[in-house]
Amino acid sequence: MSNLNCNCVGPLTVATATELGYTIEIVERRIPHTRITKDFLGFADYIAISPTETLAIQATSGKNHSTRIKKIFNERQEQALEWLACPHRTLAVWSFSKVADSWKHRETRLSTEEVRHGELAKRK
Repeated sequence: MSNLNCNCVGPLTVATATELGYTIEIVERRIPHTRITKDFLGFADYIAISPTETLAIQATSGKNHSTRIKKIFNERQEQALEWLACPHRTLAVWSFSKVADSWKHRETRLSTEEVRHGELAKRK
C-alpha cells in the first residue's frame, strides 16, 4: 500500500458521495494566511445529503482512519452527540487507501451510543 497524497482525499470523497447518490459540499474552511483548516463542528469536512439523510463526513487517508474516530470520541464528543440528536443525521469517517492501481474506500458510521461511550461497537 502506498502513501496517500492528501490532495486526493477531497476529490475521492466528492466522487464517492456523488456515485452513492448524495449531493455533497465541503464545509471545512481554511484560515487565511495559515496552513490551518477548521472543520464544521470540529469534525466534519463535508456534508452530504440525500432524500433520506444528512451525512457529516470526516475524510482522511487510510492510515489515519482510526485516529479520526478517536478524535471525535475524545475531543468532539459533545458536538458529535448534538449532530446525531437530530433524526436522519448520520456521522461517518471515510478514508481512502491506494491498493495496487485502485483506491479502496472505507467507511465507519458512528452511532449515538458509540460516541457517547467513546468506543466502537463490535461489527459483523
